[in-house]
Amino acid sequence: MNYYNAKEAAQYLGVNERTIRKWIQSGHLKAKKAGRFYRISKRALDSAPPARAAKVPVSDGRQLVDGLRAQVEYERQEREKLRQENMRLMQMLGQAESQIKMLEAPKEVKKQKRRWFWGRKK
Repeated sequence: MNYYNAKEAAQYLGVNERTIRKWIQSGHLKAKKAGRFYRISKRALDSAPPARAAKVPVSDGRQLVDGLRAQVEYERQEREKLRQENMRLMQMLGQAESQIKMLEAPKEVKKQKRRWFWGRKK
């Protein structure tokens, strides 16, 4: 009887090695432990749960990738538009703040010097 370790079993089923270990721990896949390694029979692998019920065909996968690329590019362009609008609004805010400061600044009034003389006021 052929036995596989977890890595070989993962390659055989087309899943990650962690998935194989999780299936063994949860009881979905029968295996024997030999030291630090698992020994999994071919019969157990053939009766293992399907890795993925519906795999995406390659052509559909390419269309999906192309669609995702287009969406990423669109979102990048939108983000750039928002960044430019944000910069424009920040400039307007800076101008408004400087105008407010000018309006709120007290007008400088010349202080008239009072001259005090000894004993009398002028």
